[in-house]
Amino acid sequence: MLAGVQYPSDYYAGLTLGRKIAEQVIAKAKLDGSDAVWDGNMPSGPCIWRGMNPGNVTAANWRPLLLTSPSQFRPATPPPCDSAQVVAETAEVRNFPRAAPGTPASFVFRYKAFYWQSPEGLQTWPYVFANKWIFEDKLDQNPPRAARAYALLAASFFDAFIASQDGKFTYWYIRPHQLETAIVPRIYDPTLADANYEVSTEEAHEIIRAANKHEGLLLSPSSAANLAGTIRIAEKLDEGILVTVLPDNADKYPEIIQKILQHDHH
Repeated sequence: MLAGVQYPSDYYAGLTLGRKIAEQVIAKAKLDGSDAVWDGNMPSGPCIWRGMNPGNVTAANWRPLLLTSPSQFRPATPPPCDSAQVVAETAEVRNFPRAAPGTPASFVFRYKAFYWQSPEGLQTWPYVFANKWIFEDKLDQNPPRAARAYALLAASFFDAFIASQDGKFTYWYIRPHQLETAIVPRIYDPTLADANYEVSTEEAHEIIRAANKHEGLLLSPSSAANLAGTIRIAEKLDEGILVTVLPDNADKYPEIIQKILQHDHH
C-alpha cells in the first residue's frame, strides 16, 4: 500500500481498521465455498482434458463478490476438437516460431509472452498500473479513495478467476499440448538425458504425503514426481550428492492436496 503511511498514527489507525475488516472478510470467506473438497468426478471423452489433478477444480462453485454468478460470462460451447477450426488453430500453435534464443524480429512477441508468465504478469500487473495512476492523480493523499481502488482491483481479480474456472470446468476441454503431443519447446533435446523415469500418480501422491508428514513441505504433484525419481536414483548409489528441482508448490492445487493429505488420516 502506498497511501496513508506518512505518520505512525496513520499506521496504527490503519492496522486497527484492517483487523476489523479482516474479521468480516474471514467470516464471509467461510461461506463462499472455497473450502469445498473435490469429489473426484470428471467426464471422459476424446475432447476432454486428461489428467488426475485438476487445479482449483472447486473454484467454479465459489461465491463471487461482484458477479451475479460464476456463469455470468460463461463462454459458448467450444467446437469439437477434431473440427477444421481446432485443427487449424492447433497447427498454428505447433508451427509458431519459438526457437531460443530467437531473433530480433521474434523478440517483440517473445518478451511479451515471458512477461505475462512472470509473477507480475500473472498476479500483480493491475496494481503496478494502479500505483502509477494513484500517484499521478494524487490519490496517495486520499487513503480511503486509494484503498477503494485497491479493493476493487482485488475483488475484480477474484471474480475473474472464478469465472475462468467456471468456463474451464463446465466443458473440461482438452488442452493444446494434449491435443497435439508434438507441441514441445524447441529447446528440448530428448537425447541429453541419460535416462527417463516414469512416475505414477499414486507414487507422486505417496511422496506428497511423506514430504508433508516428515518434512512439513507442501509439494505439487510435479515436484513430488521429481522427488520420487531422485529417490529411485539414490537407492542405486553407494555414495554421492543428488540435486533435484521442485518446479512448483501446492498453492495452485489446494483441493487436490487437501484430498491427498486427508487420505493419510483414514
